[in-house]
Amino acid sequence: MNTYDQVQLQRAFGEWAGVFGGGETVTVNGEEKPLSWLLTQLARNTDQMPSSVAIVLDLEDGATYAQAVRAVRGRQRKKVKRR
Repeated sequence: MNTYDQVQLQRAFGEWAGVFGGGETVTVNGEEKPLSWLLTQLARNTDQMPSSVAIVLDLEDGATYAQAVRAVRGRQRKKVKRR
């Protein structure tokens, strides 16, 4: 079982956000993981994300990874309701 540090998780989230809506998987340190797994890992991360990532997600500058996770999960729920 691999363990990942927060920097690896944050980097993977930033890469995923760069192609927002591009899939339900992410690559963490060369390994494919479900997006839901990554969101769970970052759900309590209060580190501030780079403003470039916040902008892509329509979040305010200074938003944390935990705030981004809530926003992404909320958008996922809305997509499911529309189907």
